[in-house]
Amino acid sequence: MAGLRRNLIANVYSTTAVVVGQIALVPLFLSSWGQIYYGQWLVLSAVPAYLALSDVGISNALGNQFSICVERGEHVHAQDLMGAVWRFQTWFSLALTLLVGLAVATFPVQSWLKCTAVGHGEFRTVLLLLTVYSLLPLQIGTFSGIYRAAHAFPKYLLLQGHMRILELFGTTILLCSKAPMLWLAALLVVLRIIWLCIVNIQARRLLPDLALNWGAGTWTNFSSLLPIGAGFFAFPIGNALINQGMTLAVNNAGGPGAVVTLSVCRQVGRIYLQISSILFTSLHPELTTAYAQLARGRMQSLQAGAFLLSLWVGTLFSIGAFVLGGVVVQIWTGMGSIAGTLVGVFAIEAVTAALGNLALVVPWATSRLGSLPFVYLIAQLMSLIVSWTAFPYLGIGAVGVAFLLGNLAFTVIALSRSFDELECSLRDFMDSGQRSLRDTAAALYSRFS
Repeated sequence: MAGLRRNLIANVYSTTAVVVGQIALVPLFLSSWGQIYYGQWLVLSAVPAYLALSDVGISNALGNQFSICVERGEHVHAQDLMGAVWRFQTWFSLALTLLVGLAVATFPVQSWLKCTAVGHGEFRTVLLLLTVYSLLPLQIGTFSGIYRAAHAFPKYLLLQGHMRILELFGTTILLCSKAPMLWLAALLVVLRIIWLCIVNIQARRLLPDLALNWGAGTWTNFSSLLPIGAGFFAFPIGNALINQGMTLAVNNAGGPGAVVTLSVCRQVGRIYLQISSILFTSLHPELTTAYAQLARGRMQSLQAGAFLLSLWVGTLFSIGAFVLGGVVVQIWTGMGSIAGTLVGVFAIEAVTAALGNLALVVPWATSRLGSLPFVYLIAQLMSLIVSWTAFPYLGIGAVGVAFLLGNLAFTVIALSRSFDELECSLRDFMDSGQRSLRDTAAALYSRFS
């Protein structure tokens, strides 16, 4: 449990840095840039994020397989997997950046995205910079598996938190000085490059017995991860449909003003989702280790306790969002036109998304996803189509409701898959979760009493 506790502490720090940044920056963006310019920044940020899908799930597959190989002493195979993924992802990222540059120079992308408040030169440069910014996490994610295998994942999370804080400070300074989005995009790229360098250097020190060589491994090593990665690949696609797809759909139907309203509502709800991600990210490496050790009982206890905790806390958060959401948004941003009901809908959408993540964590950590990737992708695609169709008639609330229903359907199916993997029933799962929470509460009481 010591490893899980360290993961949780580091995750709290890293997630807090993200959440505080989001809360603080929204009113600053609005006051410094105005609603239209900020809305177009959100649209520009959404487009390159799709390029992160070029990972095709390989980073997650590598993290699991690399950790299992190191745990079982298969060091040569681990080195080959790491080197092959590192090398081929680098080439793919460079090729995608080049393709984006050619597309922007050839097609009227600016007109398609309705970014009329941005100059043509600035638009092209910002889009390229944000492309690089979106692709750099593929390189960073490659090395995260080393931290997991070395039982030092909290160090990776702490580094992530440090860089988020630097991004927050840098963005604040630029916004206060009324700098254009070009400067902000350039700053974010520079900070992410620094993060990549630090993660690389630290990773080499964690496992000195392994040679982390860019030239190690072959295409065979890389392609061996593709069947596993294909399952993980559906989840970033689904997330893109939720995040970027929703943003682009609302921009197409309602313009930048509607995008800002959507973003504000979702920011409130997604505070809970990001906080609950602390549980998912902390459990993931521990569950992979337990799987390698064939400790199925420990896996069930960890997942069940996290799921029940998220369910109870999420219910309270949703009630609070309905009652106080409109007031909180008005105080936070000055946008008094957003009703608490609308904020509450997106709060429930975020809670159901969090429950779906925790229902998924055992299949995710073991790379035994089965049909879950297909189910997730279909659920999010249908949600996007329904919300896109209903938006002109029912407004932004229809978007939240559509994705809420899709999340619920996926949660039920993902839990069923976890029960099969853990060889337990719903009642066993709930009982295990209650025991886990009672034991945790007793341990905390004993520690602090």
